[in-house]
Amino acid sequence: MIILIAYTLGVRERMLLIASAVLIGITMPFGYWCEQLARPAGPDTWVKPFKHRIFPWVVGHIPQVTAWAIIIVNFYDEDEGRAPDFVHGILWGELALFFSFGFVALYQQYTVPKNFYKGELMFQVLSLGSKGLLGGILIANVLMLSAFEELYD
Repeated sequence: MIILIAYTLGVRERMLLIASAVLIGITMPFGYWCEQLARPAGPDTWVKPFKHRIFPWVVGHIPQVTAWAIIIVNFYDEDEGRAPDFVHGILWGELALFFSFGFVALYQQYTVPKNFYKGELMFQVLSLGSKGLLGGILIANVLMLSAFEELYD
C-alpha cells in the first residue's frame, strides 16, 4: 500500500520507494511484539503493566514516522504549486488512516483484556476502509489519465 501511496504522491526514485516499503514492513513486527507482551491475567487485568506492554508500540512508530517523512518531504520538495488541493487531502488522509491503526493498538493495550476483541474489529474496519480508499484513488488516477500506462510513467 505504501508504495502505491508514495508513487501517487510523486515519489519516483526507486530507492525511496523501497525504503518506504521496508520501513513500514519493519513497523509491523512491533505490533506483533506488543500483542505478545499483552497477556491477560484475567478478564479485567493484564500480566504486565501498561508501560511494558506499550514499549514496542512506541518504538514501532520510529520507522513508520521515517517512512512518512520521506513521502511528505519528497511531496513538498517536488511540489511547486502544481498539486491540486485534493492531492494534499490524499496525503493527509492516508497519513491519518495509517496512524489510526496505531491508535487502535494503543486502545487495545490501554483497555482491559475483555475489550481486546473490539480493537480487532476496528482493525478489520480500518483495513477495509483504507484499502477501499486506496483503490478509489488508483481508479480515479486511471480515469483522469488518458491511458493506464501514464499512471506508471
